[in-house]
Amino acid sequence: MKRNVLAWFRLRYAAATFVMAALVVGCIGLAGGSANASSRSTRRSRSSSLAALTDGYAVLKRVHVAVAPPGPVQSDLSLLLPDRAPQLGLDPSGVQQVDFGQVGSVWVEPGTQGMCVVLDTIALDPLTGKDFTFAPYGCETAATALTSGVAAAMTVGSEHIVWGVVPNGNTQVLATFPSGDSQELPVTNNAILVDTATAPEWLSFGSAAGVSETIPVGPLH
Repeated sequence: MKRNVLAWFRLRYAAATFVMAALVVGCIGLAGGSANASSRSTRRSRSSSLAALTDGYAVLKRVHVAVAPPGPVQSDLSLLLPDRAPQLGLDPSGVQQVDFGQVGSVWVEPGTQGMCVVLDTIALDPLTGKDFTFAPYGCETAATALTSGVAAAMTVGSEHIVWGVVPNGNTQVLATFPSGDSQELPVTNNAILVDTATAPEWLSFGSAAGVSETIPVGPLH
């Protein structure tokens, strides 16, 4: 009798152990499946953001041509933007010059989550009397870039430069100055690069969805 009871307890213990092991394996499988699903969802989201950017900015779809700007060539803007590169998933292969003129050149680097724009320009150092190169930049998420663009206005020496990019559908933007006066500024390849008499306070243009937007402009970095 004792042997039968002992055997019965052993059998119940073995069964319970088997059930617990199966539950653990099942939980691990569910966790792994959930992690894989989350990873796939993240990849889809990033791919969707990049696709939206390229749909909203025709310049990102054109064939990239290496053109040397007045200042140093920015082969990888993420080197200038170490704090934003991981957040926006910047892609060095997508770097390109989108406009250039006497005051400098505008470069853009798209990413899976947004984009960054750099003004590559040369200015006169009032202390040394020599030219120096610097690269102010601005970055935005894909959603903001499609709505409000990435634009700035800054004073470099005696020049007031308005620069940046705006979505498709804009052949010009309307700049409004502190005096209340306004001026239409041309857009080329989604880019703005204009030297104005004074620095504007506002820019008005259309979003990627065709909605009228007015944004404040000022120095970025």
